[in-house]
Amino acid sequence: MILSTSKYPLYDYDGKIIGTWGTSRDVTKLVRAEEELAKANAKLHALSLIDDLTGLYNQRHFYETLELTIKLFARIRIGGFFADFSLIFLDIDDFKKVNDTYGHVIGDAALRFVAGHMMGHTRSTDVCFRYGGDEYAVILPNTKLSEGKK
Repeated sequence: MILSTSKYPLYDYDGKIIGTWGTSRDVTKLVRAEEELAKANAKLHALSLIDDLTGLYNQRHFYETLELTIKLFARIRIGGFFADFSLIFLDIDDFKKVNDTYGHVIGDAALRFVAGHMMGHTRSTDVCFRYGGDEYAVILPNTKLSEGKK
């Protein structure tokens, strides 16, 4: 049981404290409801950033992350330091043929395969996104163009 209690001084007619008085109420249900709401909100936030099919971050989160990355690296340069980041865009050539020939179930499996391959072959500091359809993006912090091409 979780209680919310409040206590107040009890004054006599001369303004002297002669005791206390208070109230208590059971707030267990309210606290549990707030906890469940917080969990649901956290889940909704995660869902708003993640592509359901591939598990990669989505296009919306790509733009947010890119904007933050640009601002961060601009500040680093203003501070007299030199830092780079690279950005990779890729897509699956002729992907429509995969869906048309083998169906969307196989097409979805191919999209998930590419996403898994990307996650397995990038650094922990890199951020992978499903940009849309059969298009993907990767932000590679602290990566010069020559390194990003490898």
